[in-house]
Amino acid sequence: MRILWTLVAWLSLGTLGSAASVTMAWEASPTAAGYRVLVGPASRTYTTTIDVGNVLQATVPDLVPGQVYYFAVIAYTGALVSLYSNEISREMPPDVDPACTPPLGSQSIAIFPTALQKTGSGGAGSNARLDFQLASASPITHVAVRTKGANLETMDGANLTKLAGVWFRLPSMAGTYPLSILASNAYGCTREVLTPRTVTIP
Repeated sequence: MRILWTLVAWLSLGTLGSAASVTMAWEASPTAAGYRVLVGPASRTYTTTIDVGNVLQATVPDLVPGQVYYFAVIAYTGALVSLYSNEISREMPPDVDPACTPPLGSQSIAIFPTALQKTGSGGAGSNARLDFQLASASPITHVAVRTKGANLETMDGANLTKLAGVWFRLPSMAGTYPLSILASNAYGCTREVLTPRTVTIP
């Protein structure tokens, strides 16, 4: 017995500290008495089975924000069960604190890149400084200059709210590196902004 099914939507509840959920739907199998939704942390590794009965849609609740889940469906009739359906994976959206969300969040962080300065040849291993301004309703406690998801340099302190810039060492591998700034404040709000400036290593 083969099931054809399609993931219809996933939905985050959208409030801080809440779990996420996924709503699934699938096509009917003519001989099925019911269906079970399978959920797991890795492909074809299902740790949760939910018997949803003879319906063609179900919501999987209480999923962890930021976690990747894998989903499949099987049909059953008595002791007989089908093969797995096709598998679909989804990453749950992270928690969002409205107070942290710019521009109107009361605790949000504003980042304004201003300049990029270099010393030495400007090539691999040279030093550079990314200048910017930060504004926040609380002290900035952490700043990082990043490229391609990795930190080039970080700075921590009790009050970095008006930090003018961070020195960092240019990458050693040839390529063009987009620069971003990540800042966190005392409320636990974090924001990363991609700057219009890049560094090219010949």
